[in-house]
Amino acid sequence: SIKASIIHRLDVLAKACQVQIRDREAVLCRTLGVLEKIHLINDHLFGKEEFRGNNEDYYNYRNSLLDYVLESKKGIPITLAILYSCICRRLNISVHLVGLPGHAVLGFMAERGSTHQEDGHIPQVYYLDVFHQGTLL
Repeated sequence: SIKASIIHRLDVLAKACQVQIRDREAVLCRTLGVLEKIHLINDHLFGKEEFRGNNEDYYNYRNSLLDYVLESKKGIPITLAILYSCICRRLNISVHLVGLPGHAVLGFMAERGSTHQEDGHIPQVYYLDVFHQGTLL
């Protein structure tokens, strides 16, 4: 079925990212932070797998179909954000979809201890533009 195929492809992508994260943690002898994990996921999804925003045919309805995006490796912001968040959730990385006017990005909270919330400071949030190859905003 299409659903099973999508789940399998997402699992395969997440497993490849998980291996990269585990390998890097083994080399560094420490747990990676959120930003470091995001960079490795970006390297895999946008580097090796070559996912990208579909600038050439942006308004094609298929850009909204996850199975099509997984096959063509091109999509619109919301579909790429869903794909990326599915990978992150399989890796136990907390991610939030952030709707902007005419665009969607992902939000990631900094690790605990990297901000002073008890001092009244605003926690660090990373914003990621998946339509533009995982650019940090």
